[in-house]
Amino acid sequence: MNFHKKSFNHPIIIDSNIIEFVNNIKILGIVFENHFSKSKINFTTHIKNVINKTTKIKNIMFNYCRNTFGIDNKKRMVLFKGLIRPILTYGSEIWSDHINKKQKNNLESLQHQFLKNSIMGFKTISKTCAQSLTKTLLLQTHIDIKGMKFFHNNHIQRIDTNDLKAYIQDFKRTKLIENFALTNQNFQSFFVHNFIPKFVRTSFYTTQFFTGHGPFAEYLHRLRIINHNSCSCDSSSIQNPSHLLLNCPHYALIKTELNLNHITDLSSFVASKDNFKRFKKLCKYIHDHLRSLESSNRHPHQNNSR
Repeated sequence: MNFHKKSFNHPIIIDSNIIEFVNNIKILGIVFENHFSKSKINFTTHIKNVINKTTKIKNIMFNYCRNTFGIDNKKRMVLFKGLIRPILTYGSEIWSDHINKKQKNNLESLQHQFLKNSIMGFKTISKTCAQSLTKTLLLQTHIDIKGMKFFHNNHIQRIDTNDLKAYIQDFKRTKLIENFALTNQNFQSFFVHNFIPKFVRTSFYTTQFFTGHGPFAEYLHRLRIINHNSCSCDSSSIQNPSHLLLNCPHYALIKTELNLNHITDLSSFVASKDNFKRFKKLCKYIHDHLRSLESSNRHPHQNNSR
């Protein structure tokens, strides 16, 4: 492989054998090629191969793991962290400083697709909400941590600490807090202490209420799907998760049946494991009711004929 801008005018011959030039070389699973630069190596083909391979796996997985069926959130995250992320970041200690912003964004986008699938969320969910719900760092941050460990342990670039494990844990915690601060106000209203309790295993229904991306008039109006953002119970009230869960009279009875009628703030729904279990039932009930109303409004003549 030639690492120069100029090509060789004469072939290289060793023991009467002509050495052929190739566009790229693969060593230990990492593909690199000529970058025409002394300071950088070209890993474009490697990143393309990684993205293509991961996309094929994603297409297969998503056929069996949809928003409304398939394995649960916990198992999807096990697959992502144990199977997908290692593929995305293999050899990143070598190539991470040599790829461009577009390539980094493509890798981040792939991770985001897996995280959205794992929380069974809408396509419009932000990266910050998806990462917070799954307690997952940005892919670039994960790559940076891999690099820290590699360079420190091999005495290439030491970190000024006596306990690398504790240092990395503090670094992760800081990044997760920074990420949480970028989530929307609806999301933060549920988790007022800036962290997600361990017992919170989100589902198709709870994810919509946590993120505010669901069959809510406020969200649908923002996307210009409907021409109003008010709730049917009161034309002056904005229909969003907070209103539906705390104030909407349509769901007072089900809240009483679930013993959730005493709750006055969103954070109380995730204050205990028992509350969260009942909260999941409430979310499903409200979601299904909203969808039934949406269906009846969409096909009024069919409903009247019945």
